[in-house]
Amino acid sequence: KKAIANDYGTFETTFTIDTQVYGATSIIATGTSAGSAINSFFIHANVYRVSPIRGTVGSQVEVRGSGYAAGDSVKLDFGKTLNIQSVAADGAGKFQASFVVDVQVYGSTTVNATGVSSESARNSFVIIPDIYQVAPTTGSVGTRVTIRGNGYAASDFVAVAFGNTSNIISVTADRNGSIQTVFTIDTQTFGQKVIRTTGMSSDEAVNSFSIKPQLYSVSPARGTIGQTIEVKGTGYGMMDAVMITYVGSTETTTAEGNGYFAATFVVASQVFGTKTVAAIGQTAGLAENVFCVIPSVYSVIPTRG
Repeated sequence: KKAIANDYGTFETTFTIDTQVYGATSIIATGTSAGSAINSFFIHANVYRVSPIRGTVGSQVEVRGSGYAAGDSVKLDFGKTLNIQSVAADGAGKFQASFVVDVQVYGSTTVNATGVSSESARNSFVIIPDIYQVAPTTGSVGTRVTIRGNGYAASDFVAVAFGNTSNIISVTADRNGSIQTVFTIDTQTFGQKVIRTTGMSSDEAVNSFSIKPQLYSVSPARGTIGQTIEVKGTGYGMMDAVMITYVGSTETTTAEGNGYFAATFVVASQVFGTKTVAAIGQTAGLAENVFCVIPSVYSVIPTRG
């Protein structure tokens, strides 16, 4: 950089350190008439970029550094994990490397880059919670669902909300910030519902589960022609119009606000055997069950003789 000395022969200027290798570096000021003077500046290692700066376990993180020795062997430590990655600096003392976030607890975690021939420099990455598995991802009311997560605080108390149920279950994270729990889908309407976990000492995480309709009860399950049968279903839309069909019969009803309905129909005249009962919601679609028609002697004439 150029500067102009004043009438007393002094000057002042600023410049930005460009990419150079680790260690003491000369600053030389050369005047047109006065000759040269020299001083020094020490370049330290720097981890100048961590991208992204926050994410979940399993995220890929890129790290960039400068100010290392030329060709230096640089070891990356991440939180409690030593040597999660290693890389060689180039001739200008720069490096670029990436690693995958392993299972560690919630919060700000140190990224430390140590050169064999230079020094250590650090930056940080914030681990946030993640519900990384929901199994199964779809089902009806009454389905048992397993969720697994990580990135919570060690031994954190974690509340699990599902759809419109604010605390369907709670669980305590292990010392690594991981959770696993099982809950049963309660009576809610058709469609995709949010699973939300909230740690007392960590952030929220979300995933989803889709509720599908079911015709869960046909009572009785077998009977004769002319008998009244009650059917019940869940997982339909709020106030959904539901058409119930059975061989020779059609009935309509409206689901309640939570997607539940109950209705009755009379078994029409038909042959012996297992028959399909279908409940079709205008929003939710089709669910089926079965009813078995059994024989009956419905008339004896005369009854005595």
